[in-house]
Amino acid sequence: MRVISSLLLASLLLLLLLLPSIEMKRPAKGRGLKGARHKLRRERVKGVGRHSRSGRSKIAAPDCSEFTESRDIYVDCQERRLTSIPTSQTWSKPPKHLLLTRNRIKVLREGAFFGYESLISLDLQQNQISLVEEGAFEGLTHLTTLLLQHNRLTTLSEETLIPMPNLGYLRLYDNPWNCLCQMDSLIRTVQVPSNRNLGNHARCAEPIRLKGMKLKQVDPEILCLTEVPTGIPEDVVHIDLSYNSISHLKPRDFLGAKSLRTLNISNNNMEHMDTASLSGLLHLLALDLSDNKLHSVQYGVLEDLYFLSVLKLEGNPWVCDYSIHYMVYWLRLHPGVKHSGLLCHAPLEHVGESVEEYVHSYNRECPKDRQRSRTDPDETDPELWNTPMEVQGELEEELEPSHLRVPQKYQIIRLS
Repeated sequence: MRVISSLLLASLLLLLLLLPSIEMKRPAKGRGLKGARHKLRRERVKGVGRHSRSGRSKIAAPDCSEFTESRDIYVDCQERRLTSIPTSQTWSKPPKHLLLTRNRIKVLREGAFFGYESLISLDLQQNQISLVEEGAFEGLTHLTTLLLQHNRLTTLSEETLIPMPNLGYLRLYDNPWNCLCQMDSLIRTVQVPSNRNLGNHARCAEPIRLKGMKLKQVDPEILCLTEVPTGIPEDVVHIDLSYNSISHLKPRDFLGAKSLRTLNISNNNMEHMDTASLSGLLHLLALDLSDNKLHSVQYGVLEDLYFLSVLKLEGNPWVCDYSIHYMVYWLRLHPGVKHSGLLCHAPLEHVGESVEEYVHSYNRECPKDRQRSRTDPDETDPELWNTPMEVQGELEEELEPSHLRVPQKYQIIRLS
C-alpha cells in the first residue's frame, strides 16, 4: 500500500509539473481564427480591382470607389496620389462621372481618356497639371462639365476643346495664365456670348500689362505682335518676342537697341530676315530663332553679331540647297558660337542630314552633269592643247563657281 501510494503521489506531482507547458503549447482558438480572417481579408483587399469580369489585368489605383446615384455611375478617385489617368478597363461599368480631385497629375497626354466615351462630367481640379496635349480629350463627345481650376496651366488652345462639342461648363480659374499669342484662340472662344459658362473668373498672370485681367475682358487683338515694336530703348538688354506672329524682320528693326544681350524670336511665323535686320546688335550674346518657318538665312544677316555665343535654330524647315551655304560658312568663321538644330528638312534625299555635312559633301563631290571621264581622248591628245577649243575650255573653267573647281592649297572666303 505504501508503495502504491508513493507511486500515485509521484504521478500526481509529475502531472502538475507538466500541466503549464501543455497549456502554453495549446493553440488559442480566438487568436488563430482572427488571424485567419485577417489574412483572408488582406488577400481579398489585394485582389480588389485587379481583374475585371472578363478576367483581364488592370492598371489603376485599386482603392477608387464606384457607386450609383440617380442611375448614374460615379467613380471616386479623389486624393489617391494618382499621377496619371486610370485606364477605362479598371471599372466594372463605364462611368458617367469621374472624380480625380486632389491628385498628383501633371500632364494630360494625347488619348488620356480613351474608353471614357460615356463621361458627362470630369473633375480634375487641385492637381498639378501644367500641360494638356492636343487630343487629350479626344472621344469625350458627351462631356458637359470640365473642371480644371486650381492647377498650373499657363496656356490652352481652342483645338484642345474641339472634341467636346457639348461642353457647357468649363472652370479655369486659379491657373497662372500667360496671356500671349498662344492664348488667342482660347480667349476668343470664352468670349463668344453663347459660351457664358466657359472660363468665368479666370485671369491673366502674365504679362505684367495684363496681370489680373479676366480672360473674358482681354482684347485678343493685342495678344499677337505681327512686327517688331518701334522705339525700343537703348538700355534694354533682354527682348522676348516669342509666341507672336512676326513673319518678317525688316532692316533696322533693332537699330536702337545698342545694349541688347539676348534676343528671343522663337515660335513665330518667321519666313524671311532682311540683310540688315540685325544691324547694330554688336553686343548680342544669344539669339533664338527656333520654331519658325525659315528655309535659309540671307547673306549678310549675321555680320554685326561679333560676340554671339549661342544660336538656336531648331524647329525650322531648313532647305539644303546653295542658299544655306552662307549660314555654314559664317559658323565656320565663328567657331565659338554654340549652335543647335541645323538639320535638313528638304529636299527629300537630304531629310534629317546635318546641314554642315550636306555642305561638306556638296563641296567634296562634283555634280554628275559636270563630271568627265578620265579616258576621254580629248584630254590626253597633245595636238589639241593650246587650240581655240582648249583656250575656250580654260576660260570656262575660270568662270566656273569656286565650289566646282579643283581645291587649292589655300582658300580665302570673303563674307563681308
